[in-house]
Amino acid sequence: MAKYKKINLLLLVCSIIAAQSHITIYNQNKAFVQEQRTLKLDKKGKNLVQIDRIPKNADPGTILIHGGEIKVQFMKYTFNPVSTTSLLNAHIGTEIELVKYGDNGDITFSTSGELISNNSFPIFEIDGKIVVDPPYHYLFSEIPEGISENPYLMCQLDASTKNLDYHISYLTSDFDWEAEYSLILTPESPGKINGYYAITNNTQLEYKDIDISLVSGVVAFQNETPRGRQFQKRMTAMAYESHAEVTPEVSESGEYAVFHIPKKLTLSPDSEIRYTFIDGKQVKVDQVYHISHSLSHIRRNSPPHTTGVPVHTRFEFEAGAVGNFQLPAGSYKVYHQKKGKLTFLGSSRFGIAEKDTKIKLETGKAHKILAQFTVENFKLNKERGKAVVTAHFTNLKNENVTIEWIEQFRDGRWYIEKSDIEEETLDAFNVKFSVDIKANSTKEVTFTAIMDKD
Repeated sequence: MAKYKKINLLLLVCSIIAAQSHITIYNQNKAFVQEQRTLKLDKKGKNLVQIDRIPKNADPGTILIHGGEIKVQFMKYTFNPVSTTSLLNAHIGTEIELVKYGDNGDITFSTSGELISNNSFPIFEIDGKIVVDPPYHYLFSEIPEGISENPYLMCQLDASTKNLDYHISYLTSDFDWEAEYSLILTPESPGKINGYYAITNNTQLEYKDIDISLVSGVVAFQNETPRGRQFQKRMTAMAYESHAEVTPEVSESGEYAVFHIPKKLTLSPDSEIRYTFIDGKQVKVDQVYHISHSLSHIRRNSPPHTTGVPVHTRFEFEAGAVGNFQLPAGSYKVYHQKKGKLTFLGSSRFGIAEKDTKIKLETGKAHKILAQFTVENFKLNKERGKAVVTAHFTNLKNENVTIEWIEQFRDGRWYIEKSDIEEETLDAFNVKFSVDIKANSTKEVTFTAIMDKD
């Protein structure tokens, strides 16, 4: 193998003696990384240095290198990962060993040839003849300089000292975070909620003892990859951090909330870590049964029509009861605990919640509360509309329940002429009923709706 020519200027690989880092992570598979690094030079003045530890998906246009004791005269970004093509390109004009393997993996034939070109396919000179794309495997004794699994920078620096402290910053993908909550309900006491920051490092680099800030909200990034096209997460490690003092430091930055984790963390390559920021906070939780019904799917002037309508359940609590700070958007998992055993009730997502926000978690259907709706005398013509609606509810639970029923009208000219129970007009298209049903009982509610077209 031919020897490789060394660059005449002094070539140095960064030696990170000490590093202080701050990573701002956006919940959009993006992060802004700021690192302080130390570099030992052999001389003052001009040096050509190679700066490593740059993620594969860093945006080259955002990379900045600066410091009070250096001037960056030029900077070249290179990403040349190990591959057959990159290895062959590095060996153009040199002799390469060419081999064939037998069925048992042993080399059965070996020769050598000079690689003349590798434009689309390799061309060799073997035994004085030109051979195009020969049917051989290649043997290399080492990885040539300039080939690396991660990008690197070649920089010419003008330094006023040999022991150099400098800063490097860049935007990169492969970092993400999301808030995760667990809400545990018990018959004897208020609900208990835990909250975690799930922080993902999908780079192949380790970041030790770093400060982390998490931005809550959607930030515009140029050439952003839609969420549906993101790569699948690869989790090789998972860790949990839990502390007595877990209240995050929250600040406002423009239209966004920024959560600063009050402890230095280490993010391993291709890993996820969960940091507790709500630790068993008690909250008063209301379970709400609700149902929606509409006349829009009933044909005009049709005979009596009866349909079953599912009753849904949700859990509600005040965000301000959790903490005196903005709760980031995230996923909620709801459990019921009885005699030490947990039952999973469902999961839901909720957006950013300010202190005065009521968090509403939809968790599915109520299987022990049934509803049937019968529509009679549904008439609709050019002058007038009329419908008589009877709702029949069955409560199979051993406790009293209240159902929140929203009746939806497609036309804002509908109104309730009479009803068995009091209604509340929410807007021109929606009316709300609150139906109290005793344990193990049934109840019927009938209303008449009118639409005048004058």
